[in-house]
Amino acid sequence: MTGGFSKLRHGMLPAPEDDPEITDLEAAIEGPPDEVPVRRSDRPDARLNAKKVRGAIVAEAFRRAAPPSLRRAIAAGRPVVSVVQAPSSAWMEAVDEYLSEARVMTIARAGSNKSIDVNQVGNEEVAKCLVAGRSFVGISTDPQRFLPTTLLLSADVTVKLVPPDAKSVRVLLRTLLPPMGRIPSSRIADTSGLDLNDLVSIFRSGSTASDALERLATLAMRRRQSSPHVEGAPILSNAIEFGGAAQIFGLNFVKDVQDWRQGSIQWAEADHGAILHSEPGHGKNFFVNSLALAAGTGLVVAKISDFFAEREGHLGASGQRGCLLAFDELDELPSRNRMSRHNADFFSVVVGEMLTSLDSVMSDNESNVGLCVLGMTNRLDAIDPALLRPGRFERTIEIPRPDAAGLANVLRYHLRGTPLEGADLSSAALLLEGISPAEAMEVARLARRAARRAGRPLNVDDLVREGSGPALPQTVLRRIAVHEAGHMVACFATGGKPLSARILNRGHIGGDARLNFEENQVWTLDRLENHIVFLLGGLCAEKVILGSVSTGAGGTQRSDLAICTSLLAAAFTSTPLLGRLVYRCADGEALAMVSRDAALAKQVDDRLKMLERRATGIVMRHAAAVVRIADALVARRYVSGDEAKDLFLGRASVRQPVAAVANNTPRNTP
Repeated sequence: MTGGFSKLRHGMLPAPEDDPEITDLEAAIEGPPDEVPVRRSDRPDARLNAKKVRGAIVAEAFRRAAPPSLRRAIAAGRPVVSVVQAPSSAWMEAVDEYLSEARVMTIARAGSNKSIDVNQVGNEEVAKCLVAGRSFVGISTDPQRFLPTTLLLSADVTVKLVPPDAKSVRVLLRTLLPPMGRIPSSRIADTSGLDLNDLVSIFRSGSTASDALERLATLAMRRRQSSPHVEGAPILSNAIEFGGAAQIFGLNFVKDVQDWRQGSIQWAEADHGAILHSEPGHGKNFFVNSLALAAGTGLVVAKISDFFAEREGHLGASGQRGCLLAFDELDELPSRNRMSRHNADFFSVVVGEMLTSLDSVMSDNESNVGLCVLGMTNRLDAIDPALLRPGRFERTIEIPRPDAAGLANVLRYHLRGTPLEGADLSSAALLLEGISPAEAMEVARLARRAARRAGRPLNVDDLVREGSGPALPQTVLRRIAVHEAGHMVACFATGGKPLSARILNRGHIGGDARLNFEENQVWTLDRLENHIVFLLGGLCAEKVILGSVSTGAGGTQRSDLAICTSLLAAAFTSTPLLGRLVYRCADGEALAMVSRDAALAKQVDDRLKMLERRATGIVMRHAAAVVRIADALVARRYVSGDEAKDLFLGRASVRQPVAAVANNTPRNTP
């Protein structure tokens, strides 16, 4: 097969009416899928060869896709003029071979020769053949781009071949192998991602249909995991840890790939690219792996520096239809809007080269390559805006920190092969919620090591102990527990709905209380002050229950006092909530303004002291509830909102603690 014409060898085949192979073929392709075809290899001495298997697969594809009139004309040797769109270049060769056996002149073009495989080349030769009354079929993975225009305009019919599905595999098993009983669809593995030669390889001389089905299942599994990056990735359909936006994008992409392989859509209709962004350690690479596994595509992951250093000319897709090309650390390619004059001369050329290459890849990819390009970055603001326009990366998708349910998934993935692989990990996940997937991987590794060195099976206590961080002195543990209990009580007393409180000695986190915050509610003065009372509840609980305060309410821009100060400063300078109509600054600038404006600082401090007195009164009235919730936190390091409500109302006592946490024992460290 070349980009030119595959000439007919006259006189080498018997006439159609005398050819038993043609007659049997016509009978086979006309029969419904569940009928037993005429041609069976059920004799002990029957032998298969690749040509025979390829021919049967192509015949079955024609039976599904081509109109009966065209199939009869091909089988009978009558003149036909048609266009065949093949799923891949391997299919093109087999279709060319199949049609040549049936005395049909063909032209096959895959786009590999840029000077010949174009619409303007070959039109005169096509016209001469058609005037002479010869049968003529154009074969291509993308006929509209690669075949001569005269053939496209003159074709009586266009046939879009699609790879075999389960029904077609059943037909081929009955056609090529010794007969067996009913073959349920559940026994036939998904053929998506398998090319023609993959399918040919499952049919072997001397095999049974059951043998072929086992080979198909093994081949499908290995093809999905053919990339070294993909093996063992999380299952995308269950991977809620990547966030809703990423999962929806991924599942839509998988469906697009399946539809494209079946020929129901052109690749131009599928997603071509996206930029994945998140904080470090949120699982962008894991998402790419899961996406490639679910779609059954190849996967190539490279840094931007690799793109410019090595130009191998292929994508390493291992023959698969479809490939994901992922650029890690995309922000290494700087935005031209942020370049200094010193760097612009060099990097403008580099960025331009990247854009040109990306455009070239995407335009060549419109119908038959099946390439999706993904970028990954921790710094979305550093990405050149030109990379985001349609036809390039097109969209941005954030990978957020997982919630408790997503974190349980992450832990379970990293605990494969342990007694906890199928266990309920919700207690550990609730305690650890807020850590990154990378930190969760570290927790799982440390827990496995602790159990291994202790010479016993891994259990949830190991995760809780390792996830909670180093042991805290009892006085510190008690103070943190009282502080977080104060937040919970202040929230209940002001009509709020706390989600949970916990003690977690990891990084900068000592403990936190989380509120069910209704984002779509309008801020009023009552809502603002209730929220500040909730934030001051921890400080006031330390003062009332323990007799002194600590630095736990301040110190960072994410601390209770920083948030309270920022909210009140914004109320004074950016809103009419406190009776002032002059707009002085944006709410995000209010905290910095407090340090420069002594009068504003006094206004904020006076208001904070008034709200502190209110919070102190709440804690004093509900001191017993503060103690009950604090006791539960000391015992278990985690209390849900519902549990805290029961303790607040005196409807429950402190539950038995997890042993490892209650003892506050040190971690097993090397």
